[in-house]
Amino acid sequence: MVTLQQEIKHNPTFRTRLRNALKEGGIEALKVLFAPIGIPIEMVRGWVEAEVDSSAETAKKGYSVDD
Repeated sequence: MVTLQQEIKHNPTFRTRLRNALKEGGIEALKVLFAPIGIPIEMVRGWVEAEVDSSAETAKKGYSVDD
């Protein structure tokens, strides 16, 4: 019988999906319990997504981040 701990250790896809599910569920729980906290959470999420999009766009053009 495979335990949850073994599955997390040996299955990277499962580990990633579990981590994302717990992260998203935790964020949503905070937003429901403490409604005002949803605003800064979404602001940080937007900031991080913009950085990721910017880095991907720069890489696509063939520039390095250090240029």
